[in-house]
Amino acid sequence: MPDFFGPKGVFNEIAGGFLLGLAVPSISVIFVNMGVISRYHLMIFNLLSTIGSIGLIQDMPYWGLGYLLGWAFSLYMLYVSGWIAILEIMVYFGVPFVVFMVEEGMK
Repeated sequence: MPDFFGPKGVFNEIAGGFLLGLAVPSISVIFVNMGVISRYHLMIFNLLSTIGSIGLIQDMPYWGLGYLLGWAFSLYMLYVSGWIAILEIMVYFGVPFVVFMVEEGMK
């Protein structure tokens, strides 16, 4: 059985978040450039992905931090490499921040 807790679990989550953070945008850009999907559909996919990430982090109280760190690190690496724009960074960090603030205000 895999070890999902402790330092090994955190490393696995960071590595997985980083790899998925690189793979999904890369593949989606290839599909847009090939004309398989439109930029509008890619924007909808990114929005749904962000909403899904918010829900996933809320449902993972013990290993959500590792996932979040991997996700943030992969976004940083994508920005530094020029694969995503600053507007996307603002959306990816702004939407979860707003959701967090709304939830904290409801408590």
